[in-house]
Amino acid sequence: MSHIERKPIQWLWDGRIPLGKLTILDGEPGLGKSTLVCELAACISTGRLLPGQTVPLIGDVLLLNAEDAADDTIKPRLEAAGADLARVHVHTGLLKIPNDLHKLEEIVNAYPIRLIVIDPLMAYLARNSHKDQDVRQALTPLAQLAQRHNIAVLIVRHLNKRTDASALHRGGGSIGIIGAARSGLLLGVDPDDPQKRILAVSKSNLAKTPNSLRLALCSVGDTAKIEWLGECNQDADQLVGPRESEETRSALADAGDFLRQALSDGALQQSKLLELANAEGIKPGTLKRAKRQLAIASIKLPGQRGEWTWALPGSTASPVASLAPVAPLTQARDGGTP
Repeated sequence: MSHIERKPIQWLWDGRIPLGKLTILDGEPGLGKSTLVCELAACISTGRLLPGQTVPLIGDVLLLNAEDAADDTIKPRLEAAGADLARVHVHTGLLKIPNDLHKLEEIVNAYPIRLIVIDPLMAYLARNSHKDQDVRQALTPLAQLAQRHNIAVLIVRHLNKRTDASALHRGGGSIGIIGAARSGLLLGVDPDDPQKRILAVSKSNLAKTPNSLRLALCSVGDTAKIEWLGECNQDADQLVGPRESEETRSALADAGDFLRQALSDGALQQSKLLELANAEGIKPGTLKRAKRQLAIASIKLPGQRGEWTWALPGSTASPVASLAPVAPLTQARDGGTP
């Protein structure tokens, strides 16, 4: 290692897509993954900044797409996104990974490629996608190609049918696929608005996990483009979790109302909050989910025997000695201040 020159991580998209590495983009069919890819191609081909990006990076983009036609689907999406079409190259034939990587390298040597997109992975993988050893043997040479040329490789993948797994285990095929990547992205439905989407980071080996991004698919003639709507608190695991029933949503809303009211006069010890919530029929798990949703802080204060204290964002961290009886939630909703 004394002969190795230390280098900083370089990014195609800060904190989300590293250069010289593999990144996985997971998501259910029909959510807009390919439209998102065209937005990335537009930004890279023109030097337009992506959300959170600090330094523009301009270059060519190579799209390997096995599902969409170049003339009536991909090109309209690129035009709607404002791409420099002269910098975007589309290969609709089937290259097999790793068998045909020499053909891919020929294209890379001919153009100043900064991003390669493989959409979807299963159409190009020459090995068994469910065997870890086969996946590693296929993706390792691809990762080496990315490193040699300092190119970002974005691999698009559909989700499997499991509903009891974390985001890392929801991608189709072997766990070795996400294992070979240094970064993982997940595109999911916004739980608060099914018409919108959220792009979350499911794996981040090279940087602090950035906040998720909310986005919308906007109609442009007979195609669509991405509109960025800012950051949000939903994480990747929340996006792949089972959809909440109306009853669950109502219980979570009640827990949120309770916490806002209980903490309105200042911080309170966790044990006291759990006791009060139990009296209101609010389960501890629901209370803690509401806590995360409201970004309530947990603080350990000196002299409190190691007990956690909860406080609303921006409020004082000093615990109150006692709390007046909490008004019934129905009363707070009807006329009081939650």
